[in-house]
Amino acid sequence: MRISFSVLASPSEAIMDALLQLKGIDKSFPGVKALSGAALNVYAGRVMALVGENGAGKSTMMKVLTGIYQRDAGSLLWLGKETTFSGPKASQEAGIGIIHQELNLIPQLTIAENIFLGREFVNRFGKIDWKTMYAEADKLLAKLNLRSKATAWWANSPLATSRWWRSRKC
Repeated sequence: MRISFSVLASPSEAIMDALLQLKGIDKSFPGVKALSGAALNVYAGRVMALVGENGAGKSTMMKVLTGIYQRDAGSLLWLGKETTFSGPKASQEAGIGIIHQELNLIPQLTIAENIFLGREFVNRFGKIDWKTMYAEADKLLAKLNLRSKATAWWANSPLATSRWWRSRKC
């Protein structure tokens, strides 16, 4: 079965340069062609949603974009330049990040450590700057009107408890 999708620019966007372009993306796994000629254009100032049936290739496309998977064919242009990301860290450093639909949080870490996992604040000596990290996490929590402290252990936080209860009631 051939699965492909494309998000194309409207005529008014055609004159604008896309920040991100994926063209003719192919990705196969043993016995499955997950993407075939997929295309995606992303423009500044636009909120987009990637929708489709289960198995349509949405997650695969995002994993190709962020370097989790390497594409079999096609091109990725970021800010007009042909690019290949070696992994999620490389795409994040370039300014591209995604939030996966399934969050896997680590109960043995604090809320701040979970928020900034893999992108911790460091000082000029390369050591984690805990004070800055906790302060920035507290700002994010306040912005979301959450009463938890960034220094709280995730497993003990009301956020973890409420998530656990919601999953049990479904």
